Amino acid sequence: MRADSDDFRHQFEGRSGEPLSYVVLFLVIVIGVAMGNLLSNWITARIAAYQMEKAAAAATQFMSNELKRSSEARQALARQVQAEAEAKRLTDQRNRAASPLGQILSRQCDDWRGAYQQFKSESARVEMNRNCGRYATYVETGAQPKN
Repeated sequence: MRADSDDFRHQFEGRSGEPLSYVVLFLVIVIGVAMGNLLSNWITARIAAYQMEKAAAAATQFMSNELKRSSEARQALARQVQAEAEAKRLTDQRNRAASPLGQILSRQCDDWRGAYQQFKSESARVEMNRNCGRYATYVETGAQPKN
């Protein structure tokens, strides 16, 4: 039995025949485990940083696309509102020109234009400008002319 014990002890002896210190063995194992853990933590941190960069890039791209899409939608809505406003403005102008007051003002403008072309007088030109201006203002704005 002594021989078995000597073989077992021989496994833990250094080259010079001295027994290895269990403290040194313990320290080597602890350092190895600690370095493995540190390496694992470093690798995990790098993977997490890479994933965060990918997520940030994807979020930035998503926000850029959404901003572009909403900007295009706002511009389309603005164009639609502008077109509707212009159509309403033209309809209102046509309606005012066709109204009884619009027809009276148009007739007065035409009469004074004819008088100016016929007589070429300063007073006819002033009245033509005044009456035609009243008609244009009424058709454009709807403001009732003052006498």
